[in-house]
Amino acid sequence: MLKVWKYIIGDVRAGLLREKQIVNIPAGARIVDFGLQGTNVVLWALVDPRNGKQRHAFFVCFTGDDVPEDVIPCASLLTQNGSIVVHVFTYDESALMLPLTRRVDEIERRMREEARSAAVNIRL
Repeated sequence: MLKVWKYIIGDVRAGLLREKQIVNIPAGARIVDFGLQGTNVVLWALVDPRNGKQRHAFFVCFTGDDVPEDVIPCASLLTQNGSIVVHVFTYDESALMLPLTRRVDEIERRMREEARSAAVNIRL
């Protein structure tokens, strides 16, 4: 039986941002969504609790912060009044688990970049 579990990956108030956050999630999990719950940055994942755990790394930051080059965008979240925006990234290329629409967006973005790169190489 599958379940939806919540994982805290950052805390806006406590300053648990701008550093790699490691979360142990059952293998085969699929992210349902990212969000803000109070001051916590959370993800909800559809998991099979019987599966062994896998480590997944996330990076959470504010707009304007430095971001590592080896991360993949997952979500941007607004606080209730919209005055603060928090951005979530993953280090995992397979990205578990990113919701399908986000994975498709990422694939399309990479295809556009590769097409631009190929066009530049052809002109040279």
